[in-house]
Amino acid sequence: MAEFYRNYPNVKKEADRKYHIHNVNSNEPVWGGQDTDEEISAMRGILPVVIRASEILDVDAAMRAAWQEFLDHLAPLPGRQNGRTVWIKAYDPVMRGRASSLPDGNTMPMWYFDLCTLENEDPQMMEIANATFESFFHRGINAETRIGVLSKLGVAAAILGRCEDVTFLIPNQIHTQETPVLANRMTLREGAQTTGLQRLGRAADALHNALCQSVPAEPGGEPIIRVFTAWPASWDAAFTLLARGAFLVSSSMKNGHIDFIAIQPLVGGECKLRNPWGQKIKVTLYRNGMDWKKMEGSLLKFDTRKGQNVVIVREGVSPEQFKRTILPESQ
Repeated sequence: MAEFYRNYPNVKKEADRKYHIHNVNSNEPVWGGQDTDEEISAMRGILPVVIRASEILDVDAAMRAAWQEFLDHLAPLPGRQNGRTVWIKAYDPVMRGRASSLPDGNTMPMWYFDLCTLENEDPQMMEIANATFESFFHRGINAETRIGVLSKLGVAAAILGRCEDVTFLIPNQIHTQETPVLANRMTLREGAQTTGLQRLGRAADALHNALCQSVPAEPGGEPIIRVFTAWPASWDAAFTLLARGAFLVSSSMKNGHIDFIAIQPLVGGECKLRNPWGQKIKVTLYRNGMDWKKMEGSLLKFDTRKGQNVVIVREGVSPEQFKRTILPESQ
């Protein structure tokens, strides 16, 4: 895909010494635009990853400089000023649609290429991400706010760590009013014999990101695990979910307090975990049930091996009290 974009006939380096892409679409509404949000997001997401993959696999070394030059001179994400800078679908001219409209709520491309994760260290990027998200909801978000069955706005809220918004958006998407919901929670949104559960897939995506994220600061970077990043404090929960790096992550929250984090490496390697109790809280790591090491700080880094079980708790807390939650299969 990196080579497809680099050699695409309508990608050209122009007078500003930037590569621009012409006559492309933004989802369904905008046709034939320039520097569309989906294409620029895709290129900005793919190029760092192909460079990193080339390094890891020790292949295509001769191409790295070309990919890096393309990335370094790629046009920025399209945006406009509206009091605050927000991202838009494209720049004019377009054949059809309104280029200056907000990104399509069903795709939200900037959120899906690690361009605006909570690990991102560019405050301007995160300001634009939040301003763009808020522009979808001029009246704020509450129990009456409705989002479409295909909408990724709930997912975007979770990726940005917006707990209060997640409180409403996930339930509201599940309890859609767009079409009658059948007893099995599926719908006939597109007519008879077209049973669908698209909204539940979107809600599940948002749910996963609210409970557990594994994201880098930028595309191609090292992922860092976060738990309950966008989870409302009033919702008690326990989960086991797969994170990048092949780490199976378990945790639980009760009355707004995180009990523990359990990491089961399915492959092994260095694990990076954002301390959910805060950088000033010391933690104890238990490995295979044995007291292993003390750590503190915002970012916890430790080596793992396949088959190990690592449990992290606040200093002075015994993981034994959470054993049933950590290892339900052994009870």
